[in-house]
Amino acid sequence: MKKSILLLLLFGLCFQVAKSETEPNDSAAQANLIALNGSQSGDIIGADIHDWFLLNVPEGGILTLTVVKTGTGNARLYLKDAETAGFPEITNLYLGFGDSPPTGWTTTYPVLPGNYYLHFERYDSPVNYTLTPTLSLSNYPQDVEPNNTSAQAQTMPVNGSVSGTLRYYGAGEGADMEDWYKMTIPQAGILHLTVHKKGYANTYIRFLDGESWPACPKSAISMLAMAIRPPKAGTGAIPCWLASTISRYRTASTTSTTSWMPR
Repeated sequence: MKKSILLLLLFGLCFQVAKSETEPNDSAAQANLIALNGSQSGDIIGADIHDWFLLNVPEGGILTLTVVKTGTGNARLYLKDAETAGFPEITNLYLGFGDSPPTGWTTTYPVLPGNYYLHFERYDSPVNYTLTPTLSLSNYPQDVEPNNTSAQAQTMPVNGSVSGTLRYYGAGEGADMEDWYKMTIPQAGILHLTVHKKGYANTYIRFLDGESWPACPKSAISMLAMAIRPPKAGTGAIPCWLASTISRYRTASTTSTTSWMPR
């Protein structure tokens, strides 16, 4: 019985210790797999300059990379798009000389589902590290991508709602700057759009005529009710686009037959 308990304790300990890298992992083609919420330890010493890891992100969210570093050298950790030729850099984290704080150094970035490379590059003296990637889910469910153009517009139900994210980076796609939706209005009435938004971004939403396509002037969300005419039966397209940083949103629509007069 005691022997069984000891084996169980040792088994559990193995899962608390960071997994060590497998050399060679000096290029993207040799990248070690790393899992979300798992830790990977490694060292970059001597002729070893680069360490590469491949991370799969199953759903959109805020990706946090935490690096606990020891050693006298300095290095940099790059987050790269593994689905685009040339593996373009998305962001990076500088790892200074000497040891990091016990809690490590962190960088965060909003990402959509896909594959991403985590690439260490050492500059001089030895570097030892433990890398931990974690993902925080968005406040609102992610929209179905791609919906970046009118031709890709997703359906928004009348008296229903949609939600999504903007400016999140999508592997193989780049930053998600626009979300488009289309709505079929079955009869004339007053359309009300309610938008709940989270994030530091300033986001605009426009309501367009989906049949003759004259766009209403660009207006802030708070001015939306004055920027649209009472809709007739037909299709309206609602593009939502972002001016800066990141944003999460939920948009709800309702219709009524209340009389309406333009201001």
